[in-house]
Amino acid sequence: ASHGVANINTEDNVTNGVTLLCIEISNTLLTSIPVGVFKELSNLEKITLKSNKLHRLEKGLFDSLKKIREIQLHGNEIDPTDDGTFDGLKNVVLLHLAKNNLSAVFTDWFSNQTKLQTLRLYENQLTTVPEEIFQNLPNLREIGLHGNKI
Repeated sequence: ASHGVANINTEDNVTNGVTLLCIEISNTLLTSIPVGVFKELSNLEKITLKSNKLHRLEKGLFDSLKKIREIQLHGNEIDPTDDGTFDGLKNVVLLHLAKNNLSAVFTDWFSNQTKLQTLRLYENQLTTVPEEIFQNLPNLREIGLHGNKI
């Protein structure tokens, strides 16, 4: 069942002075997240935004999340995603983008994720994945691509 959350504002005080390590907003009508909404959550290690209605991830959305290790965005409607959306996420070990509407992935999305171990892109609309995407992912152990048009 969908919950009533349909939007998040940058003015919303989601922490109320508490240090959060994990946040989950799932199964809602959320369609977008403004850049800056996570600026006070610099200690966040895991973010789960699954099964919402997210269409797009803006460049800079995750910039303040220097300690983030897991990003779970599966089950949304994401496509396209700005170049640079995942820049600076040097500690991410799991990136879950499955079950979206991604029609392409770009090499520079993952150019700084040298610690990335798990990349889930299954059940999207991908027709190809650039070979160069794997050059800067020395720790990649799992990649899920099934259910695409590759």
